[in-house]
Amino acid sequence: MTAVPLQRLAVASLGLMITGLLGSVALPASAQVGSLPIKVAAVDFIPAWGDRDGNIRRLVQATERVAAEGVNYAVFPETAISGYDFTGPAQLAPFVDTIPGQATAALLPVLKRTGLYMSVGIAEKDSATGLFYNTAVLMGPEGIIGKYRKNGLNGQDVQLFGPGDTDVGVFDTPIGRIALIICYDDTYWQYDRLAALRGAQIIGWHSVSDRVMPGTPAAQARSNHSTVASVQHMSALNGVWVVGATRSGIERNPITGSQLYYNGGSSIWSPSGRKLVQAPVVPPAVLPPGLNGLFRPRSPRQTPMPCAISAWPHAAPRSTTPCWRCAGRRSMSPPPPAAVRCNWPPPSGALALHA
Repeated sequence: MTAVPLQRLAVASLGLMITGLLGSVALPASAQVGSLPIKVAAVDFIPAWGDRDGNIRRLVQATERVAAEGVNYAVFPETAISGYDFTGPAQLAPFVDTIPGQATAALLPVLKRTGLYMSVGIAEKDSATGLFYNTAVLMGPEGIIGKYRKNGLNGQDVQLFGPGDTDVGVFDTPIGRIALIICYDDTYWQYDRLAALRGAQIIGWHSVSDRVMPGTPAAQARSNHSTVASVQHMSALNGVWVVGATRSGIERNPITGSQLYYNGGSSIWSPSGRKLVQAPVVPPAVLPPGLNGLFRPRSPRQTPMPCAISAWPHAAPRSTTPCWRCAGRRSMSPPPPAAVRCNWPPPSGALALHA
């Protein structure tokens, strides 16, 4: 297992992976927040369509499994207790949840007992208005910390959910400042940029990055996309660590017969846009719901990171040798905000990346 000890401003990870027939986890090794070593995990959790109670039960089991690996922060996919492929609010309605609600009530005792922090996507019903939102909620041993309602709605989302009204929040935790982003949000630059400008160190990205089934007629496949392909830019343009969770398997709506498949690839990215670890990318397959099994690849040989970028205000001296972004990417669009600056070598007390 390799370690990535960095300063408090750049919560980090590097890793190994857990995966299996029922799902996968991209699980990095230790990093340092001051003197606190942490692990983060990007979890491929497979919900069963329309089985809210069963999905909550399996989510609890998966959370126990991840916590047993010594993880400090785990990111689970979007709409993890309902599934995603619904035709409209009426079809989705039996499977939504409130926050707090049944899912949080089931998960919080596990988090209190294990010390794990986690964020997970939930099809949320606002208890006051009755509106549905595509939401991610951040929880820890102390309870519910905060939530984010998806802003970047795609053509499928708008059939089910209202536009988010929570803004892009950044939440203080003992392991760092965490922001939550959901799936298609990553096709817009502003949401992750707002998170960085507000001091986020880690972005938890929750997705069900779907593809149309092979053989779909071209006229029906024009909107085919895979949001997991856009994850890298969130880290590279904003200098934050990204823990990106998506799912695998084929999802079938038993009422309409429609099918989507999810090609996996949960991943973790460094602030310089380097992919540290990725769970397998898989072809279409019907997989049992939940999470099960372990896969541990060889840890890659590590080399020193050229710089640590942070949007957090600090007194670190500027490097005399600019990093790749400062030196060669001035023409990027959009340009990095003025608050983001290169601080390599790290200030006194910070540790450089090592094998």
